[in-house]
Order: sequence, then structure tokens, then C-alpha cells
Amino acid sequence: PTTEVNIEIKHPAVNTGIVDVVAGTLASPPWAELVDAGRVVVSSYHLDALRQLAQLDTGVPMLLLVAMVPGPRRLEELGRELDGLIASYKLLAAGAVDRVHRAGLSLRVYSPNRPTDWMRMAELGVDVIDTDRPAEAIQFYRELEARRLHRGHR
Repeated sequence: PTTEVNIEIKHPAVNTGIVDVVAGTLASPPWAELVDAGRVVVSSYHLDALRQLAQLDTGVPMLLLVAMVPGPRRLEELGRELDGLIASYKLLAAGAVDRVHRAGLSLRVYSPNRPTDWMRMAELGVDVIDTDRPAEAIQFYRELEARRLHRGHR
């Protein structure tokens, strides 16, 4: 019941009409119910595809995929159009999360798959991790939270 679906729009120039197909799909069952429940996001490396989708008023958060978090001026521009970024965890520099948040955007990272990487992302304060090992990551974060709560009760 809490699983979120991330629909990634790939190569809109090659996949002609893909933005319209995604918008139409999101407006029909069962996708419309998932959208209403806040369980769908759309991402792309192609800002123009996200802009086209925004014009179709689908009501889904839109996230730009990037290798690295851009500078403050670009973040401010993106903050006027998007809901967030999905950046490579490998290239995430200290301070980048705060810059993204100051621009009014959320920050997700792709694809940390090891406990050491999950810990680093927690320490940096990213909002969401997109991992290839979700069950293990969930267990890791549950244990991390339990340890924090336990320490707080001493």
C-alpha cells in the first residue's frame, strides 16, 4: 500500500507521442487511483518531456534525472518547474542536498545498493533512494531507526 511507481520517460524524440501516452494512461484506471493516492511520479533525463507533461496537467510530481546536482542558479530555475531531482548517489557532494532543498525541490538518488551507501545517503539527508535492493534497504533503514530510538531512550 505504500509502494510508489516511478514512470521514466525515455528518449521522447525516438518514442514519438510517449508523453501523450503516459498522460492518457495516468488518467485512466487503475493509474488514476494511484495518482490520486500520491503514489506515482514521472521522471526523465529530458526536461522538455517533463515540460510537455506539465502542460497536460496530470497531477503527478515530476523529477528530472541528472548525473550531478546543478549549481544554485540552475536549481532555482528548475524549482519553478519541477518537484524534484533524481541524481547519481556516486556523484553527490556534501552540501548538494541542502542546495536542492533551498530551491524547493526534493532529492532522490539512484541506485545505491550497499549498506555503506545507504548510510551515507541517510547522513547527507536525501529524501528517497531508488535502489535495486529495496527489501534489504528497507530492513537497513528500519534497523537504523530502531538503533536511533534505542539510543534516545537511554
